[in-house]
Amino acid sequence: MAELFAVVDRAGVFIGNDSGPGHLAAFCGVPTFTLFGPQLPEWFGPLHPAARWLEGKACPYKPCSDYCRFSVPICMVNSPEEEVWQGVKPFVARTMERGVLRA
Repeated sequence: MAELFAVVDRAGVFIGNDSGPGHLAAFCGVPTFTLFGPQLPEWFGPLHPAARWLEGKACPYKPCSDYCRFSVPICMVNSPEEEVWQGVKPFVARTMERGVLRA
C-alpha cells in the first residue's frame, strides 16, 4: 500500500480500468481516465472534476460486478483500441494544457 500511495502521489494522470488504484488517484487529486466494463460510471465514476471515462459496451446483465456470464467480458473486449484512444487522446491533451503533464 505504501508503494501505491507513493506512485499515486507522483502521478500526473491515471489511465486505467475502474479499480481501487484509479479511485485512489482521483481522490488524491490526480486527473483520471477510467475504462468501465461491468460497472456503471454514473454509480461509480471517479470523484474528480477532471475525470473522464469510457463506458463499456452494452450488456443485458450490466452491472454484473465481478461475475460475468460470458466466457469473455463483452463489455470490455468489444471496445476497440481506436475507440479507446479517441477518448484518451483529448483527455491527455487537456491535461497537458492545464500543466499537469509534461510532454
